[in-house]
Amino acid sequence: MEPQPRAPLDWIAWLQWVVATGAGLILGVNSSFALNAILSGLVGPDTAAIAFIVLVSVLVGGWIGILQWLVLRRRVKRAGPWVLSTMAGWVAGWIPSASILGWVVGATVGLMQWVILRRWVTRASWWLVASVLGWTVAEFLLAAIGSEGISTLTVGLAGAVAGAITGGALVWLMQKPVPVDEPIETEATEVDPRRR
Repeated sequence: MEPQPRAPLDWIAWLQWVVATGAGLILGVNSSFALNAILSGLVGPDTAAIAFIVLVSVLVGGWIGILQWLVLRRRVKRAGPWVLSTMAGWVAGWIPSASILGWVVGATVGLMQWVILRRWVTRASWWLVASVLGWTVAEFLLAAIGSEGISTLTVGLAGAVAGAITGGALVWLMQKPVPVDEPIETEATEVDPRRR
């Protein structure tokens, strides 16, 4: 089997990833606040506050996962599990910490996404580093702005920063895809049954 040639750097994918991550964070946070306002009127503020923690993790993870999947689906086969792995990572990282701890979210999201990414690229473990770094920098950005300065724009900017870091890693990782084995043929030119 010949080594696969390096794929060219896909800067269009990087830009799409940045936009997808920033927009996903905006959509997830804004839809969480909107649903929480409705829920607060129905069940009271105390119950709604607890539900908000779950809402944020599911909706942010879901929106980011869906928008990133739109970028991935044109570049890799079987990208569908990316959405659920991203959502599961956000739930696992957000709910225990009850706040956005970038390194926790980055680690859990990165780990869940690594499970999928390792099927496509050879150096997938670097994804964990990029995810932790990206979401930690995003958290520091939001912390530096302070709660008074948080807006849709700053949330989107934080998501875009995380997307720029993870997107850069993704573009670099996609240069070295997992080799695809060619089918082993027998004398009758059928695919070897061991490979089915």
